[in-house]
Amino acid sequence: MVAGSQEIFMYSIILFIFLFFVWIFLIVWITKDAKKRGKNGTLWGAAAFFLPSIAVLLYLIVRPIGELARCNYCGKEKLETLPECPHCHNIAHRGIKESKTKNETKFKKVFNQCQDCGEVTNDVENYEGMLLCKNCRSGEVYEDGNEVSDEIDSTSDIRITDLPTHTLIVEVKNKFNNEPLSKANVLLQSDTEKLERISDIDGKVIFGKVKEGIYTLNVSSRGFEEVSQGITLNKNDRISVELKGKANITINVMDIINEGAIADAIINLGDREVVTDEKGLAAISDVAFGKYELTVTKESYKIEPSILEIKEIQQNIKIFLKPDIKPNEEYIIQGERLRNSLNESMKKISSACDMCIPEYYRSICHELIKLNETIAATPVYVYSDQSADKIDTLYRITGMICREMEAVLTNSENITDFISMADRNLKTIPEITINPSDYDIMIQAYMKDPVKFTVEHRIQILNKLQETDKEITNNLQTFNINPIANLWSISQRIISSSKNEYDVAASLLLANILLDATKKMFKTEEIIKRLKK
Repeated sequence: MVAGSQEIFMYSIILFIFLFFVWIFLIVWITKDAKKRGKNGTLWGAAAFFLPSIAVLLYLIVRPIGELARCNYCGKEKLETLPECPHCHNIAHRGIKESKTKNETKFKKVFNQCQDCGEVTNDVENYEGMLLCKNCRSGEVYEDGNEVSDEIDSTSDIRITDLPTHTLIVEVKNKFNNEPLSKANVLLQSDTEKLERISDIDGKVIFGKVKEGIYTLNVSSRGFEEVSQGITLNKNDRISVELKGKANITINVMDIINEGAIADAIINLGDREVVTDEKGLAAISDVAFGKYELTVTKESYKIEPSILEIKEIQQNIKIFLKPDIKPNEEYIIQGERLRNSLNESMKKISSACDMCIPEYYRSICHELIKLNETIAATPVYVYSDQSADKIDTLYRITGMICREMEAVLTNSENITDFISMADRNLKTIPEITINPSDYDIMIQAYMKDPVKFTVEHRIQILNKLQETDKEITNNLQTFNINPIANLWSISQRIISSSKNEYDVAASLLLANILLDATKKMFKTEEIIKRLKK
């Protein structure tokens, strides 16, 4: 019971504190809001203090409705429809405070700083979004409540400012997206006067106290076309200037297969035409912002038009072209014959075998065949000297690798290994891919000069052969190493059996790719699961 009473007491204290803060908030809010809306804030605040519920309800009923706006003189919020500010008692329209005497009119001294010339004065008004003094406004007259006087009357308390200077506001925009353009150079000059400004973050420039006359307005910005126009200034004015963007475009044209540069490609961008250099590069300058049809043409490549949007001062564009060369019919037939032969060998494997390693072997052969087809259809390779002989050699060595792989697949000892792997009940079968771009430098070197290729790469590839052999030996105690050693043996045999210079170069190239696939077996998790002893 005591514990329950304590909890009730605590909840009561919390509720009391909450209601106390709500009460204070209502008193403050009603006091301030009432004053902003032209009511007696002190009276309504006192009512909220003594009778909060009744005062709040009554105030919400009689509360003046309307938007709040900042007073041009004191900066505080007031009801937009109030002619006199309840804070500084300044009349909104002309800065005149009505006197208690009917026959008198006088200014309330509300001092502020002009945002154009910086003068501190009691005659600052909001003009075009800025607080300007009488000298930075033009043709402003002050009213006595009924009429506007056009002439200066020295006997009147009403002052008239009619100086031969005006305020010019220039708004600079990007014509492409109609957004403000900052940091633009704006020059206003005549025979006797020269004024220069930089546009702000809103693209705006304000020229204050500018004498009447004929001027030339120049607007420029880096990456945009300069605009020059004549204007006659005889009143406060606002001018909007749109600049057309101009970009410098660099286009890099490359082969999609090997990412090699494509020289002498013809680029059409709108009505402009350029040709790529030996590095596949072409530059187009002073291109106006906008959308253009882009077409790249090159013999033996497909033409694929596209739409290019220019919206930055400097744009670098990469374009990848697809070859449009069909491999020789004989190559297609050879590739299909090799694939079919591999598939027939796979059918000879017992259904009791785990198919992970066999499928890995077959995918290597399929990828090598695909690599040959890619080389036979890529212009940068095909147009080399005696390319047909070099491609023929690649197909022949690939055929040797496939036949060696078929012998491995159908070997009884290997099949026994595949059957034992099936006991581990693993289902996932990894795939291998051979990306031509990974070997592009070596392929180009082989297609350009097989003899030079052999001189430059023979030692490197033979070292890789020895390194893989050591890695296999070092893992004899950990893995059933035969499936990995089979691939290494094929690499070793095709290198040692090569006779002429083309065979040697092609064997080294393909053995290098085969060794990479061999080493990858040590890093493929699904294969390692099956090979662990």
